[in-house]
Amino acid sequence: MANRVAWLSKRVKIGGQWFVRKPIVKPTGFVTEKVEHNGQTVHAPGTFVLEWYEAGKRQRKPLSDSTSEAQDALRKKLQTLEARAHGLTVVEDKGAKGKVSLEAAVREYLEEVKLNRAHKTHLAYKRALGMLVSANPGCDFVQDLERRNLMVNFIRAMKEAGLGDRTQNNLFGAIVTFLHAQNHPVVTRKDAPDYTETEIETYSTEELGELFGACNAAERLVFQFFLGTGCREREVMFATWKDVDLTAGTFTVKAKPAMGFKPKDSEERTIPIPSSLVRDLKAWKVMHPKSLLIFPNGQDRPNGHLLRDLKNIALRGELNCEHCNSEHFGKPVTCKDHAVCEQFYLHKFRHTFACMHLLAGVDVRTVQLWLGHSDLETTSCYLKAISGKQKGVREKVDATFAGIAMKPMRQSEVATIQ
Repeated sequence: MANRVAWLSKRVKIGGQWFVRKPIVKPTGFVTEKVEHNGQTVHAPGTFVLEWYEAGKRQRKPLSDSTSEAQDALRKKLQTLEARAHGLTVVEDKGAKGKVSLEAAVREYLEEVKLNRAHKTHLAYKRALGMLVSANPGCDFVQDLERRNLMVNFIRAMKEAGLGDRTQNNLFGAIVTFLHAQNHPVVTRKDAPDYTETEIETYSTEELGELFGACNAAERLVFQFFLGTGCREREVMFATWKDVDLTAGTFTVKAKPAMGFKPKDSEERTIPIPSSLVRDLKAWKVMHPKSLLIFPNGQDRPNGHLLRDLKNIALRGELNCEHCNSEHFGKPVTCKDHAVCEQFYLHKFRHTFACMHLLAGVDVRTVQLWLGHSDLETTSCYLKAISGKQKGVREKVDATFAGIAMKPMRQSEVATIQ
C-alpha cells in the first residue's frame, strides 16, 4: 500500500540541550513556533524537518526556521504522496533550488504587515496579494513572476473585479512594495495604472448646519469633534478623556498599545480645539464621569460604526442627494431611501478642517502639524482645494472683467436655452 503520510518535526534547544519535538499545529492548519515537550507546550525557536516514508525507509528533509515554509513544504509533500498513491507520475521540480515559494512569501509578508501596520493596511495588502496569486496560477515561486504577470494578468484581474482607477493604483503599489521586500523588483511604482486626481471635497457651512441640525446631542458632539480636531476615524474611536486638556483647550493623539491603537506614521500630535467644542466636552464629561473613552459604544468599547451613524443621520434628515447607487444585501439600492449617500463620509470632516484653517489664515506648516502629515506635499493639496475661495479673490476676478460690458440675460433668452 502506497504511503500517504508526511509530518513535521522540529529541532529545538531547551534548557541547553537539543531535542527533536513535534510542532504545535492550530485547528486552522497553521504551524506555530511552539512544540510539545514533557507534556507541556513551550515556545522554542529552531529549524523544521520534513519527514515521510519512501520505499519502506524513513526520509528526512531539513528546512529553515520559517513556519510558513515548513507548512508549504508539508502541503506539497502530502500532495505528491497522494498523487503517487493513485498511480500518477510526479515530476519533481529541479529548478526550485534557491527559489522562494510565492504562497509562503505572501503568508509571511502578511504576518509582518498585520503585526506592524494598521488593520486597514493589512486588509489592503491581503486583497492585493490574494489577487496576485489567483491571477497567476502557474507561478509557484516569487522568482517565477515576470513583468507580464503584473502588467497584464494582475491589472486584468483588477479591471475584471470592477475596481476603480485609484484602487487599482493603490493595490499595484502594495505589490511593488511586496516584490521589493522579496528582492524581486520586476515593476516599479511608475508602472501603476494611472488615475485622475479628484478635487478635495469639503462640507459647506450650510451642509454642516443641516447635518448638525439633524443630530441629537450625542451625535452632534461626535461629528463636531471630527470637524474641530480634523482627526481620522480611528483617532476618534480611541479618543479618551486623558487625551483632552480642557483647560488648555487641546486634544492630543496618543498611542494606546493596550487597546491596539497607534497613530498613523507613529507620530503623536497636539491639536488646539475651538472653545465651543471645549464647552460641550466639559458638559459631556460631567454626564459620563466614569467613561474612559469619549465616544464609546454601548459596551464601553471603541465605536466602529461611526460612518454608518453618519449616513443614517443624513438619511433621517433628508439630506441625501438621491442619486447615489449601491447594493444592500446583494440588491441594488439608491440613497433616496437607503443610508448609502456618497456625499457623507467621515474623512470629509478632515478635509473641511484643513481648508477652513487655511482660509482663516493659518499657515500650511501649522496645518501640517495638526493633521499629522509626515510631509508638506500631502498638506499642500489643500491649498489647491481653496484656490479661488480666499478673501478678496472675487473682487479681483470682477475687476479683471470690469471693462467688458456684459448685459444681463433676458427672460426670453433663458426660455430659448431651456
